[in-house]
Amino acid sequence: MYTMGALQLPQGVVDALDARRRAFLWAGEESVSGAQCLVSWSKSCLPKENGGLGVRDLSLQNTCLLMKLLHRAHTATDSAWSRWLETEFGGPLEAPESTSAGTHWASLRQLLPDYRLLTTVEVGDGRSTTFWHDCWLAAGPLVDAMPALYTHARRPEASVHHVLVSDLRLAFVPRLSSVATEELTELTAVLAEINLTNAQDVRRCPWEDKAHRLSSSMIYKSIIAVGVSCDYYKFIWENRAPPKVKFFGWLLVQDRIQTRENLLKKNCIDSDLCELCGAQVESTTHLIAGCAFAVGFWHWIGVQIDEEDVAALWRVQPPSTIPAAHFNAFLLLCCWRLWKHRHDVVFRSLPP
Repeated sequence: MYTMGALQLPQGVVDALDARRRAFLWAGEESVSGAQCLVSWSKSCLPKENGGLGVRDLSLQNTCLLMKLLHRAHTATDSAWSRWLETEFGGPLEAPESTSAGTHWASLRQLLPDYRLLTTVEVGDGRSTTFWHDCWLAAGPLVDAMPALYTHARRPEASVHHVLVSDLRLAFVPRLSSVATEELTELTAVLAEINLTNAQDVRRCPWEDKAHRLSSSMIYKSIIAVGVSCDYYKFIWENRAPPKVKFFGWLLVQDRIQTRENLLKKNCIDSDLCELCGAQVESTTHLIAGCAFAVGFWHWIGVQIDEEDVAALWRVQPPSTIPAAHFNAFLLLCCWRLWKHRHDVVFRSLPP
């Protein structure tokens, strides 16, 4: 459902869409069992640089689009959405928490704390800036800088204008704790340097364009990209192998291919012995570099690789007989063919 230029979906709808997308990714069907999902959905939604597949996180995207709508309510005076809030309630600060402002606003209010942390305010008249929750001072939100004093505030959602145009002491209950009293003294010194004007407050965000329109895609990328870069990104995704081989490689370096060891953990089979040699556990490392057939294969093509190298294939050095520029693709394709040949032996009864 689209509303006022932003996507607003109930969480149940997002979960249902994700269930269909997971089923399509792992099984190509309408539904999928947990045993068929080889990598968690949360990791699949990470950028490729952070170890994921780059699948769009619908819940996060939905939140980013709602943030864009919140920004419009605070900054776009020519927006019908902003004018409606101004006409009905006197602006977003005065809109009630209940659904009397509409179900859309009730859900948007839940994102206000996060939105306020993403923006800073250059105070003019102070009417559209919350005294406690917005970032309008160098110290950041006062609710975090002076938590004891905040617990004594009469109106936690008061605007900067409301607090500064009256006696500061009236903004708090009569009796203050000793810590709150110290914070009030500090606050009084800070506010002595603040002068309100007749100009409107100016709200800024690092992810807005020159017209002060918030970019939901930039917020999404900045949030989803938070994490540790994976070591295998270039080896897998900048490889010239076919896409299906890259996907296999992504599973391989995470030990998520359906070896007999992994299948036994899921109670799908009764034995984890290798079907090629019948002597050891068929793990990912054994299948690629430990099995007698794999050892002979690598020796025949002149590549030095052992079981310890499988977890870090991108560190394997090319022999002099293979051009270094194409070695990564060659190495990944070799692993792919070993995997395919294992299937031929198991399911087609071909000799190793």
